[in-house]
Amino acid sequence: MLGPPHPGYVDLKTAFETRDKLIDVMGIVVEYFDPSPTNGTDWQLTFKIQDPLFSETYSSMAGIRVKFFKPENLLPKVRGKGDVVILRRIKLKTHQESLVLMSGFTTECVVIPANAIPESSFKVAYAGGKEMNYLTTTGRRLLTPAEQMYAIALKQELNHILGSGGAIVTRNTPTGPAYDRNQLANTKVKTSRRMSTTGSFSTSMGHKFSLIKDVQIQKFYDLVGQVVKMHQSMNFLELYITDYTTNALLHDHLSPEDQVKLGVEGIDGDLFGHIANQNQQKWPGPYGRMTLRIELQAPHSYWANNNVRVNDFVLLQNVRIKMSSLSKLEANIWQDQLEPDRIQVRLLKNPSQPEVEAILRRKEPYWERRPKAADDEIQDETSNAAKKRKKRNKKQQQKQAQAERGTRTPQKTTAGLVIANQHVQCSNGDIRITPISEIINNPLLMNKTPGGVERQLPFINMKCRARVRVVDFYPDPLEDFSRSLDDPTYNDTASDDEDPIGLDSQGPQRWEWNFFLRVEDAKPPLGTKATQMTLLVVAEDAEFLLKLDATDLRKDPKTLANLREKLFI
Repeated sequence: MLGPPHPGYVDLKTAFETRDKLIDVMGIVVEYFDPSPTNGTDWQLTFKIQDPLFSETYSSMAGIRVKFFKPENLLPKVRGKGDVVILRRIKLKTHQESLVLMSGFTTECVVIPANAIPESSFKVAYAGGKEMNYLTTTGRRLLTPAEQMYAIALKQELNHILGSGGAIVTRNTPTGPAYDRNQLANTKVKTSRRMSTTGSFSTSMGHKFSLIKDVQIQKFYDLVGQVVKMHQSMNFLELYITDYTTNALLHDHLSPEDQVKLGVEGIDGDLFGHIANQNQQKWPGPYGRMTLRIELQAPHSYWANNNVRVNDFVLLQNVRIKMSSLSKLEANIWQDQLEPDRIQVRLLKNPSQPEVEAILRRKEPYWERRPKAADDEIQDETSNAAKKRKKRNKKQQQKQAQAERGTRTPQKTTAGLVIANQHVQCSNGDIRITPISEIINNPLLMNKTPGGVERQLPFINMKCRARVRVVDFYPDPLEDFSRSLDDPTYNDTASDDEDPIGLDSQGPQRWEWNFFLRVEDAKPPLGTKATQMTLLVVAEDAEFLLKLDATDLRKDPKTLANLREKLFI
């Protein structure tokens, strides 16, 4: 088993069992997330690293999560899977109920890019003094021969878990030019040299990857498929995917012509017409036993609900195959108990990726064989719905334009009439409006532990859109709506017990918005009292709402006047 590179370093298994102590480690990147801004001035970078001992001991974990909080230009230059990182003076801490290697003021990170690490057959030259290329933001420091030998060994021993890399889209990671969802859904791919006449292809996935036709009960797989349908239920998100392969144990979705032959025309699965009069969409296809129903539990359901749409291609990791109450194959993805915040759903945006290309190649002949008339009926139904939406949106736009011109038809004032504030615009207008009462009384707040004990969570992470009116605010003096990031009583993130560094009192102070709004439903149901809740509005969210940059309001009367005008239009 590969040991640490030289005295002073610890392996990742030891690091994972050593809390709140400064350590030096080396590891290879197995998962990477793009940098993202925080509520303050820092950015955060997250990635996961492995070494052979950790991989063997904690085989169910993808790796140790590493987090850096620094200005964007000082973040480590990690680029993706296969990079080897050297972390000096870093601590294992608890972050959001997970163990994370967290950076501090004195933490140093050296990155050896994957393409700079040679094969083991060339290691003699590097043992003799030849230096690998590396990236660092803390000044130049030569790599020791032991560190270089360890990087080569890491690449050799863990190459099997890296795969070919680069094909899976990590969070917020673009893999090519922007694409249109409908265009990708209907793309026809030419014959690929990687594909044989039997349908086999080279895959960038690991050993857990499987086609839907090959899955078996009570086993775990990584699946790639195109989303056919999505449905949000009370406790989970139903995701229906297909890779255009057939499994005899799947539910049989009858085609329109088969429904006519059997005399069961109507909604797929509603053989007796119990819901035939309801406004339901027909099954869009593919028909037959090609579609797998998957239940996504939190946190995967939250992410998918906000990022995945019908016709998208997705990678679903660690999918458990099971038998439904109707003796049909279905699946689920539960929360990872060791890494509760790990998301096992990924968007695949590159149509030339082998798995996506294979699906498109199977999809094209399937739809070419379909009777044209039956499919046109479904397309017409979808088209009519789209026309109605377009007409409705046009009317709404006309009303809004009329209101902005001040030519709205005079109406009698009615007590309690709510008129939308034209100065407030929502950034996610396509998301349905959720009443505050539903947000506060969300059933997902009730959680059951692995031991069966029910508990109420203090909060859950979710995105909602609500139509509200402000009934109060805090703090009372508007001058306190902005706070100084250099004030330690407000911003304590700069403290670190291993390296206390004082703030530079001579530099310009940094400010951010921080205030509370008491809001209630703008139009509660008749006969009910409006539900209220308190919102914390801070940093970028406040800037989006106010369209103002935070300053010292006691010394900036112009911004203070603009704020007063914004709040009391």
